[in-house]
Amino acid sequence: MDHSHLKYRHAWAPVWRGLALPFGLLVGLLLSCAPAQAADGCKVLLCMAGNWRNIAACEPEVRQAMRDAARGRGWPRCSMASGGGSSGSTSNSSGSGTTDTVLAAAPATHASENQWAWAPGNCPQQYTVEIDAGFSGPSYVCRYLGVINVWINGQLWSRTWWDAAGDTSTDYSEQARAQLGQTIDPKFDNDLKAWEVAQAAAASANVNVTVN
Repeated sequence: MDHSHLKYRHAWAPVWRGLALPFGLLVGLLLSCAPAQAADGCKVLLCMAGNWRNIAACEPEVRQAMRDAARGRGWPRCSMASGGGSSGSTSNSSGSGTTDTVLAAAPATHASENQWAWAPGNCPQQYTVEIDAGFSGPSYVCRYLGVINVWINGQLWSRTWWDAAGDTSTDYSEQARAQLGQTIDPKFDNDLKAWEVAQAAAASANVNVTVN
């Protein structure tokens, strides 16, 4: 009898302990991972389902995947992620992809992919920077280079915005928030709140200027 999957499970023990996910989901993700050539891609997929920054076994793999993607080497694949879940990269640099496009491409089970960011269409409002281009009107840039979309059980689980330096900000789905609780990375939410406060202050200042 082949017991290789048991050996692989022990190798992943630090990752299981770091993720605040139901044991059944963790086992399902484990069994969908190839124990040999596709292990790295599957490990990245699993790590991205949690707050990978707080999991020592995850950080090197995820950062390496981001560096490779930034150099045009594509996103690591997990060939055992079933239901169309082999991870990969897609490009939206022409502005053809939106959040709706991402959702329409959702797999049946587990998957991750990298998608290039572009503003203002595929970039969170708090990370969209407006540049005054003079007579030609404003132009926009995104503070992040790309976004990693993660699906769990066919549902969009999280979107992690990343740059070449390894800085990330993750927007979690309601399901992910419910499962992960206080272990989520709060950066996305904190940045959004700070942006909203800044927008409100700017609007108030404009009103005062107009009145005076």
